[in-house]
Amino acid sequence: MCPALCILLIMSSSALSTMVEDHTSCDPMDPCTYPKCDTECSEKSKKVKNLPFRPKCDTPEECCCIFYREQHPPLVTGDAGTVATAEDENGSLD
Repeated sequence: MCPALCILLIMSSSALSTMVEDHTSCDPMDPCTYPKCDTECSEKSKKVKNLPFRPKCDTPEECCCIFYREQHPPLVTGDAGTVATAEDENGSLD
């Protein structure tokens, strides 16, 4: 049962996408506080396809918005996902 479950887990995990950094946008903000920076980044996100973001005050005078996009793994083609069955010396399947 474990090999079948392991194959299923590997196949399902390969279909997951990951978030990668798309771009960063920084603007002056004095003082930079997390709530103000978060609001600023939220407004910017609406202008760029509602990308997920992470607000960051790198300095007390600057708000940076780090935007992320979804990256999908490459498609697997051919026989890469095929599972072979085992035959014994008489040709019967195990």
